[in-house]
Amino acid sequence: MLKVGELAPEIDKLATDGQRFVLSRQGGLCTVVFFFPKAFTPGCTVETRQFRDNHVELALAGASVVGISTDDHRTQCRFAESHNVPFPMIADDDRSVCRAYGVLWPLIGVARRVTYVVDPGMRVAAVFHHELQATKHRDDVLSFIDERFRAARPPAVPTAPRSVGAPSLGPPSSVRLPPDVAPQPSPASALPAASPSAPPDSDAPAPPGTPAPPGSPS
Repeated sequence: MLKVGELAPEIDKLATDGQRFVLSRQGGLCTVVFFFPKAFTPGCTVETRQFRDNHVELALAGASVVGISTDDHRTQCRFAESHNVPFPMIADDDRSVCRAYGVLWPLIGVARRVTYVVDPGMRVAAVFHHELQATKHRDDVLSFIDERFRAARPPAVPTAPRSVGAPSLGPPSSVRLPPDVAPQPSPASALPAASPSAPPDSDAPAPPGTPAPPGSPS
């Protein structure tokens, strides 16, 4: 089996969704590659269903999932369809991927129950091997992804607490604000006030004793 920190071999095979699954193109937070011995067996069915049930949670964390066994492509497609598997599954019937990842049983020719977590740089980030405890794989993956997701999140910016009796954030009254910041008068108060000495807007004659304006006929 591969060890943590080793370079993960490339995987480029036709998957059950009709697309070619290429490991180096996955990106995201990481890729969960789980190998299982044989489709439709009880342990492999439970393991696959558990990854199915938590697929949305893993996807939200940025982790993609792929399942691999030595079954043929037709059997793998039936297995994925019968359990509504939302992620791609690969039929490694020529055993090339299982050999590259060191999970092939030498005598019986099927894959061991091994799960790898591969980071975007194609390095093995975690290895889980529980041959008889199929449910442990999902649990170990969720714990590892949760830690990795939390570590990848940017730290929260702390907010300085306001001390008791601290002044408000507004400017003190002694500070003169620039014109573009200072409060402006309302439209009504901005109107010019009428001058008391301004002549009324009418054609009525001025009262007696009022001097005529210059240039007007006397």
